[in-house]
Amino acid sequence: MIRLLLFTAALCGTVVLTEWAAVERDVNIPWDLEGTPLQIKTDSTLGSSDEIIVNMYGKDTDNIINILIVRFDSPIQYYINFCTKGYPDLPVQPPVEVEKIWIITKTETALIITCNNVEVLNYLFADSSKATCVTKWGGDVVSGIKFDHDTASDFYRAEWTAVEAKEGGRIPWDWKGTSLQIKTDSILGSGEKILVQMYKGGSWIGHVCVKFSSSMQYWVGFCTEKDISNWEYLTKQTPVEVDKIWTITKTEAALIITCNNVEVLNYLLADILADILDSSCVKKLGGDGVDKIKFDGNHDTASDFYRAEPQCPAFTVEGSTKGNWTASPTGTTTTIECVANYILVGSATLSCQEGGSWSSDAPQCHNHNEWTAVERNVEIPWDLEGTPLQIKTNSTLGSYEEIISVDMYDEDSSLIGGVDVKFSSTMQYWEYWVDFCTSDWTVLPVQPPVEVEKIWTFTKTKAALIITCNNVEVLNYLFADSSKSTCVTQLGGDAVDEIQFDSTIDTASDFYRAEQQCPAFTVEGSTKGNWAASPTGTTATIECADTHSLVGSSELTCQQDGSWSSDVPHCDKFCSAFSNYNKTTTELVYRYADGSDSVKLEGSNVTVNCITPINGVLIGTSRWTCSGGQWISTKSPVDDRKTTCIEMSKQ
Repeated sequence: MIRLLLFTAALCGTVVLTEWAAVERDVNIPWDLEGTPLQIKTDSTLGSSDEIIVNMYGKDTDNIINILIVRFDSPIQYYINFCTKGYPDLPVQPPVEVEKIWIITKTETALIITCNNVEVLNYLFADSSKATCVTKWGGDVVSGIKFDHDTASDFYRAEWTAVEAKEGGRIPWDWKGTSLQIKTDSILGSGEKILVQMYKGGSWIGHVCVKFSSSMQYWVGFCTEKDISNWEYLTKQTPVEVDKIWTITKTEAALIITCNNVEVLNYLLADILADILDSSCVKKLGGDGVDKIKFDGNHDTASDFYRAEPQCPAFTVEGSTKGNWTASPTGTTTTIECVANYILVGSATLSCQEGGSWSSDAPQCHNHNEWTAVERNVEIPWDLEGTPLQIKTNSTLGSYEEIISVDMYDEDSSLIGGVDVKFSSTMQYWEYWVDFCTSDWTVLPVQPPVEVEKIWTFTKTKAALIITCNNVEVLNYLFADSSKSTCVTQLGGDAVDEIQFDSTIDTASDFYRAEQQCPAFTVEGSTKGNWAASPTGTTATIECADTHSLVGSSELTCQQDGSWSSDVPHCDKFCSAFSNYNKTTTELVYRYADGSDSVKLEGSNVTVNCITPINGVLIGTSRWTCSGGQWISTKSPVDDRKTTCIEMSKQ
């Protein structure tokens, strides 16, 4: 939700928006362009022909007097009516980010445009070949604007608002939620002051003042000494630049002042003597207390312009370790990391620039194991020696020379090589090229299957490059077999940390992912014990040790989706046939743990019954249990004698 902070100038009634407002077309907006530079946010793409169109109104007329147009051609062009002939290219082309913040500044002699902190135009009216340029654009002439037939502008706001130090000029301001920035050009020792009054619910509650003495000083109403003549020195002196941007931040417990990004004061409201003003400092300024401000008309002689501190917008990166980032003030640097099995596409570090734009678009975290649409010329972290790369294509044979082109980079983002695969429409077969290894396009030793939709797997070891297509190995290229020594030096070893799909060559790659692998598993009691994660197409055979029996399938196949063809089996211990009994006089009755009669598994029981002589007496243990691969007597104390049956008279 866009929160608007409005300033109504006492004389002209101009409304200035200090936070982003959605652009409404064909609506007149009061705007003193000479006093208040205009910021515009766009997300139009290069070559779209979208246009920023700003009509300007004069101070003494409701008619349009001037028009500025910025056109998203390739390259981006501009038009200034009464000044330019047609649409010249901007002298400096804007940065490549899609999301752009434009600042349009008009002085009495020039029109200046910056884009994402890069000055792209500084147009002096006097330099125009048209005399009308100076007469129409020169001087202090603009009092309103309108976005007319504009197809590019999404949001707008004031960059800076000229300070009107007038009595009664109170400005709505949630100081706890919105830091105040003030621009000054006063010199050290001039004695000029910044003086901002604070109000809550219509009542004055205090003020903050900064004085340009030979050493910068400050004073906080109800907090520092009662007498305003008793100034205190800033904790840290300000940078030496004449042009200064002050940021005054108020929390519930402190007042913090920075100057040109240097913190010069961090004033805790509770850090005062108890006998000073009866602790009015905390009572007046503590908590969420300020809802309006005013630049004091009698004492503020330094403040030239003000604005809300620009903030870069909040963003979310799904699949990242943090997830959500809140809106951040300028100067903030944030780092994005992906969770396990996700790869970062885009910049891992973003800086919040002056004007409230991030240094680049927010990156994305893509699941290694899910298909991701190919973006060309985008850095993709990829340990190719550890993680085979799969690419999906659906190029048809013979229609065109479709090419897969993957560039490889080392840990310093230096290009070390690349691999290309293409279908030759003239020769009607597939060929390959390996940078620094091959001298020309070479026919793949094995031609890929005929299916239109293909999944290519590129595997790089320290010594070779292996390519499969739809599970058919089509190339196994040993670097040492190349006639070029550069092949081993460039591509040998554990070299690749990043890949890119080449935008000038790659026409075939549609999606990519890490080669699908079935998870590792363990089968206790098996002859092998542990199986590592395995690529698709792998068949794992499970055999149990001599004392164990297999329950489940003895063969598992790793399927294309990264799952095994059936549940992992298990090896259960078993006992050999029970023999500790007299087979002539007794018989056995088994109760098997698995409900079958084939294997005596762990937990199975056997009962020995007399069969002869009739009415005989059983000697030894009548019940045994399979435990740890052995039959254990259940009799206490344990009786390991061979169980037999005798006549009662022979006991």
